Amino acid sequence: MTKTNNKKLNTELITSLSNEDYRKLVDKDCQNQFQMGGYMCTIISNEKGYRNWDGMYWVDSDGKLWPYIGRLYHANSVPTALDYISRGYIYSRQKGDELNKQTAQRSDELDKALGIYNDIFFDTSDIPYCVGTNTSAYGPIMFVLKPQVIKGKRIRVTKLNPFVKKNLTYDSLYYKDVEGIKAGINDGGTTRFLMNTMHHTTIYNTETIPLKGNLEAIYIERHRSGDRRELKLRDRLRRELDKNGLKDVEIAIREMAPKVDNFGYANDYNVLWDEPVV
Repeated sequence: MTKTNNKKLNTELITSLSNEDYRKLVDKDCQNQFQMGGYMCTIISNEKGYRNWDGMYWVDSDGKLWPYIGRLYHANSVPTALDYISRGYIYSRQKGDELNKQTAQRSDELDKALGIYNDIFFDTSDIPYCVGTNTSAYGPIMFVLKPQVIKGKRIRVTKLNPFVKKNLTYDSLYYKDVEGIKAGINDGGTTRFLMNTMHHTTIYNTETIPLKGNLEAIYIERHRSGDRRELKLRDRLRRELDKNGLKDVEIAIREMAPKVDNFGYANDYNVLWDEPVV
């Protein structure tokens, strides 16, 4: 692979592959994969580094500002999130299956067939806030990570979300190259692109990503029952973070409760909230 300067993404020229060949991808001929020379510069950085996206914040009930663009976001269930913290890393669903800790998601079998089960998925904005639902399909715990988490990693950006789109093929799932991403951004503007639920940033075939140095904050949803169980959960997360060397990680509870009852969750709502007994 020819390296470029840090103002450009490192890319690979690749040949078209069928969906059946997906799992056989190798470095020299894998389609839709490109490696970052720096941060995700076409989307959340300029050539000098990370943009702050001034003014793009939401306010919690205490009046504190929290970003919703300019970071990477990963939502999951309560039990899986607690296990992430105790182990010190986020893991792929394939790795989670090996550990017997990952809460099942309804797209699991499709994602295995597509060969993306060992990828780690991120959103490029705080989707529950951006779309106004105040809830995530994948679980009530949102990990907010610094964009440096993808530095030097092989990443792919989805054109479509395999969670909501059926009958996807390899060619239809990912942007093929950086020019495709730029075209997607130009089509609706950078902010709209970042807030689009179709566009995941995925780290290819990676079992784990360390939390230390990468995890900035955790956002907790309000439980739709109104019983405020998220307050006790916040205290537990704080203890677990402190115990596992993550004292600098902040925690926020979303100001608003979920606005939808009939939401397409990845698993039963109660399963996603099933806090393990200590």
